[in-house]
Amino acid sequence: MIDNFLAKLFPDPTEKKVKQYAKKLEVIHAFEKDFSSFSLDDVKTKTAEYKKRFE
Repeated sequence: MIDNFLAKLFPDPTEKKVKQYAKKLEVIHAFEKDFSSFSLDDVKTKTAEYKKRFE
């Protein structure tokens, strides 16, 4: 009982990081679904677009 109380009061920092990474991973998986259907030429075109955007 006290262990549960302390766990809620002082959460595990590793669990917090895992939750943060899980949110980022969901975003990455969403992009993966979009980009998995691209041909090699489409990837090259997108790469050029992103380079221009971030220069």
